[in-house]
Amino acid sequence: MSSQAPSDYAVKPEHQQAHAYPPQAGHSLPAKFQFGLFDCFSPIGTCCLATWCPCVVYGRIKEREEGVRDPSGMNGQCALHGVLLCCGVSWILQFVNRMSMREKHGMESNGFGDCCTAFCCPCCELIQEDKEMVVRHTGMDPKTKQAYVPPPSMSYP
Repeated sequence: MSSQAPSDYAVKPEHQQAHAYPPQAGHSLPAKFQFGLFDCFSPIGTCCLATWCPCVVYGRIKEREEGVRDPSGMNGQCALHGVLLCCGVSWILQFVNRMSMREKHGMESNGFGDCCTAFCCPCCELIQEDKEMVVRHTGMDPKTKQAYVPPPSMSYP
């Protein structure tokens, strides 16, 4: 088992991205984030990076959206986030990105909840989005580094 850093996940080629996160038979793509907001301590590398240098995680999320194969996070989006972080308003950029991510992937949206999340829990929000982008663009679970298997749907007897 190799120990790759979360940034080492390779994005599949453009024509395969639609299948990177295959829906189960009879099910469409999930309409929610696959990882909880407070499931932010795993992987620990992403947790540390989001805590001490959130601009890099934000840059990495934006690179994954653009289909960069080996996202480092050191880009213009990282610099913009860093400047806004120094001014205390980087949460606005994160809020806008969270809303556009939800729209792009057809996820349930709650503007007020997303705004509160970006303002009150910016590190956890970045970690959640980073893990979601890894799953959606590579098909890999960022915690186990194996193919992602969505949790089973609830069934009633």
